[in-house]
Amino acid sequence: MKYLWFAYAEYISGTDYFNIDIRPTEETPITESLQDLSNQQPGLTEINLIDNDFDLPREWKSNLAIDIQLPQKMKITLEGTYNKVINGIFFQSINRRENIGNFTGADNRSYFLETGDAIKINPNFTNVFLLTNTNKGYRYNLTFGLSKYADNYNFYAGYTYGKSKDISSTVRNSPAANFEWNQAINANDPNVSLSNFDLRHKIVSSNSYTINLSNKSSLLLSMLYNGTSGSSFTFVNQGDVNRDGSSRNDLVFVPSNESEINLVDIVNSTGAVLISAEQQWDNLNNYINNNDYLRSRRGKFVERNGAKTPWNHRLDAKFEYTIRINEKHKIGLSLDILNVPNLINKNWGRLVFVPNIVNSSFSLLNFRGIENNQPTYQFNITDRTPWVVDSENSRWKSQIGLRYQF
Repeated sequence: MKYLWFAYAEYISGTDYFNIDIRPTEETPITESLQDLSNQQPGLTEINLIDNDFDLPREWKSNLAIDIQLPQKMKITLEGTYNKVINGIFFQSINRRENIGNFTGADNRSYFLETGDAIKINPNFTNVFLLTNTNKGYRYNLTFGLSKYADNYNFYAGYTYGKSKDISSTVRNSPAANFEWNQAINANDPNVSLSNFDLRHKIVSSNSYTINLSNKSSLLLSMLYNGTSGSSFTFVNQGDVNRDGSSRNDLVFVPSNESEINLVDIVNSTGAVLISAEQQWDNLNNYINNNDYLRSRRGKFVERNGAKTPWNHRLDAKFEYTIRINEKHKIGLSLDILNVPNLINKNWGRLVFVPNIVNSSFSLLNFRGIENNQPTYQFNITDRTPWVVDSENSRWKSQIGLRYQF
């Protein structure tokens, strides 16, 4: 992917590529080609740059593993890995002048005081994105495993604890998207936060037992369990609170009480109030109280990828009947059952995820504007959770297999 990022500097260079950002106030005819509109904004384009001192990504990697043999054909495995960023990837937006102020009140984040061409260093460009390096970020994993291997029985149980932090997970293709989806208070100078790839807790266990039915046939029973502590995601505002050009990357400030957030009435087209600010606060306060992570961040900003979905548990089973024809030839008939709990009970085995997986974000508040140097919001969520049930993988499935060994 790093070479794809280089390509953006070639074809979004201000010469053969242009953006159209026209917002007419009157009726505008439909055109078949955007090139027909280019004369209305001559020279207006996005530029992608690469730092002259940019280095390809490098990391320090180290690992240490120990196997301890125990009686009864048992073994303990201890393993640790640690990676430290030396040269990492980082994208900045550099076409805005540092004319910055701070909101008053509890949510005192910084924001650009001007918008449009007034804030641009060069108004001929929409945005200028810079690919540069960072040395911030690390990840580590610690694993403990216990295994037993006997003639007819094999067992393994392992637990992994892992943490990954960076200033940008760089999971998008374009420089623009990597900047615009990197959730932070200041996207040009973000704090080291949890990565999109943060693992945290993982438990794996496998058991297999072979029953010799005769001197020519056997039955294998096998179970595999996989439990993970949920994927990371970020609570964001819908709208460009800090005016940095992205409506997708502003972290939510979690109010301790009603005085720490400015909510405005939700009205219809005629101005009639649909949901008052007071009702919205009651709903928001209940929502915060019912979410462990948001409740822990009262009076603070949320962290990028600080929230987690619930644990996901997966249990699969395999049954295989094998007949030995002779010393070299065997035939096996197998039955695999995926997500066994859902086969037992339709309400079990449910796996959840955040719909916006690549960007790992959930819009909690709608930003409505700035009044008296404070941001205003609307809240229109009642009982909806940030995660949804994976309707495909939460269903049990089975498959039959035929294997011939020679």
